[in-house]
Amino acid sequence: MIAWRRMTAALCVVACVVLCACKGGGEFTDAPVDGGGVDQSGVPSYAEVAARYNERAAMLDRVWARCSAAFRFEDQDGKERSEQGEGHLQMVQPDRFALSVGKLGEILLWVGGDRERYWLIQRIDEKVAYVGRYSELTPEKASAIGLPVYPNEMMRLLGVVPMATDADAIVYRYRDGDIVVSILAGASEDGSEARWFYKLDATNFEPRAVRLKVGRRVILESALSDYIRVEKEGTALGPRIAKRSLLTYKPTGASMNIQIDDTVSDGKGKLRGSVFDFDGLADALGPLEIVDIDRVGDSEPGERDGA
Repeated sequence: MIAWRRMTAALCVVACVVLCACKGGGEFTDAPVDGGGVDQSGVPSYAEVAARYNERAAMLDRVWARCSAAFRFEDQDGKERSEQGEGHLQMVQPDRFALSVGKLGEILLWVGGDRERYWLIQRIDEKVAYVGRYSELTPEKASAIGLPVYPNEMMRLLGVVPMATDADAIVYRYRDGDIVVSILAGASEDGSEARWFYKLDATNFEPRAVRLKVGRRVILESALSDYIRVEKEGTALGPRIAKRSLLTYKPTGASMNIQIDDTVSDGKGKLRGSVFDFDGLADALGPLEIVDIDRVGDSEPGERDGA
């Protein structure tokens, strides 16, 4: 048995990894549909924006990079903590994601997911792995365990996931000349609209920031800067990706600052399917105590597998 509060605090590390704050070049406020008095002549259509954005995103179908990461969160006692380390960022579109962070060659944190499941392997204070299925994850359950965003959505915040070509979207020019795209993502139970906002460089359509809002409330943000080339086999000039990504979960302020190495590539000869295999990872990083999040959500808070 373990206190539900302790499990929630541990899973808040995931929130640190998956959200972001807009600062510096990525900072912006949501303008009204009319552009807030900014001249909107010559603004491209959504179809044009999506085509340009997706051209780059399609080339980022596989990413492998060494990285450093610093994250900030509250522990189970309500005290602010910070951790930092080095590791790897690995992604295969549309839904395979792995971020590992460690020190002195020892992995302390692994956040990942595949088409069906998501997981957090935490080896900071205790060696435990949390795993659940996307199909079983409800907003209530996610909130209860401190997981406001999923690992597969982190790729969207990092600016590598294509935009839907048939989305209900609004495009306008921001006051600094950048292009902002507002895409309807759905609605909450109270009827509030959920929207993704992308702030794009008006020249090359690379994202400077990505934001998720529900109604008037900002939930997630990312600030993306210092773009570098990704080495891609068979391509003389590979796509660019943000070297620095500041991710923040706005309701709590939990954040993660990721900086990738200049040797980022498409992972040819390096990217292996095993990094997206929870069962294999749990064995390799064990011994671990496994927490089935779906089971915990449907039973008494604090119950663990094997408890």
